[in-house]
Amino acid sequence: MNIWSQERRNFGRGNANEEVQRSVRDTLIKFQNGYAKRDITLKDSFIDELFWDDSDTLVVGTGDVEWCLGHKEISELIEVDWVYWGNFIIDIDGAIVSSYGDVAWITTEAILKKELNVNKMYDNCLKNIRKNLEGELESKNKLISTLKYISSCLNEENLGEEVVRPVRFSAILVNKNGTWKFHNIHFSYPVVPPTDIRIIGDYKIY
Repeated sequence: MNIWSQERRNFGRGNANEEVQRSVRDTLIKFQNGYAKRDITLKDSFIDELFWDDSDTLVVGTGDVEWCLGHKEISELIEVDWVYWGNFIIDIDGAIVSSYGDVAWITTEAILKKELNVNKMYDNCLKNIRKNLEGELESKNKLISTLKYISSCLNEENLGEEVVRPVRFSAILVNKNGTWKFHNIHFSYPVVPPTDIRIIGDYKIY
C-alpha cells in the first residue's frame, strides 16, 4: 500500500520550471540526507549549507514551543531531532514545488519512524500529570487533562514497539547567486479535530 496521499499527488509537481524543480529537489535531498545520517558532528556544516543566515530565518517544529528563529535556535532544534526524534523520511519525488522569481515553496509529506521507549513514555506521562495537578486550572479541567494523558499513553503502548506517524512538511526557499537555501520550514502532524491543545483563559491545556 502506498503511504503517500493520492489527493496531494493529484495536484501535480507545482508551477516551477524544470531547472528550479531540479535545484530545489537537490536541496531537499541534502536535507533528507542530513536527517538520515543524524551525525551531530556535521550539524553546523549542514545548517550553513542549507539555511540562509538571516535574522528572520525560521523553523517551526511539531512541538508547541518549537518556534526557532536564526541559526542558533534552529541548530538546537535539529540536534533534538537528530538525537531523539527518529527516522524522518520525506516524499521528495511527490513534492509540490512552485516558484516566483528567486523564491520557491515546497509542500509534501513525510513519515516518522520511531522505536517506543515504554518506560520513558510512562515517566513523561507521570511528569505531565504532576505538572497539570499542580497548576491553577479548575479541578474538572485537571481531571480531563489527566485522563487524556493516561489514555494517550496506554494507546501509544498498544501501537507496538515501532511507531510510524505521518508528518507534513512545507518550506520556503530563496535563491541567491544560484543557490537555493531554506528560509522557512514548517513541520506538522495532521490531526483529527479536536486538536490536542486547548486554550482556556490564559492557560494552554495539553
